Amino acid sequence: MRKAFIVLLFVGWIGETCVSGTETTPALSQAEGLTYRYPEKWEAVQRKSGAFDREILILGPKGIDGTYACTFLIRESVLGAGERGPRTLEEWIRAYKGRSLHEAILEEKETEAAGRPAKEMTLSYARPYAPLYKGLRFRKTRIRVRALFIEKDGRIYEFLYSAREKEYPRHEEEFERFLASVRFVDSSPSPAAP
Repeated sequence: MRKAFIVLLFVGWIGETCVSGTETTPALSQAEGLTYRYPEKWEAVQRKSGAFDREILILGPKGIDGTYACTFLIRESVLGAGERGPRTLEEWIRAYKGRSLHEAILEEKETEAAGRPAKEMTLSYARPYAPLYKGLRFRKTRIRVRALFIEKDGRIYEFLYSAREKEYPRHEEEFERFLASVRFVDSSPSPAAP
């Protein structure tokens, strides 16, 4: 199995503003086999996480409580990895539903993203957190997650958008632009000219 090595390249792209109200320029990131744009002032972090070959977390703006208002997440995994790993997109989605913290699946549909067929679902759950500016009083906040799953060349790509329920509409258009910018690129060398 070939291990993917990713190099993130941040390059400005002039002429677009974010919905959040602050004027920013989307950054172009290029990873092995994948390119995408996200708002420049956001932060992208690559990490290896458990069952996933590659995970890229794109952290949105911070709220007054010091937490991120929203995140985009890209996960890439090999289908059928391990003895019991999911072998089809449908099995992968069933496994996702089983490991997810969701309390409700709000919507589930077939769609298209990055020029490929995709499965999409919107989920909702509550999680406890302690805002820094209010001391250590834990309270629950509603989180909404939009997840798209694409199968390509024996790999599963997950594109997720998660935000607090009240912040979700504010950054949804940014996620739409992010999805519209995703491109799969052929990383194999081109044949030599005769």
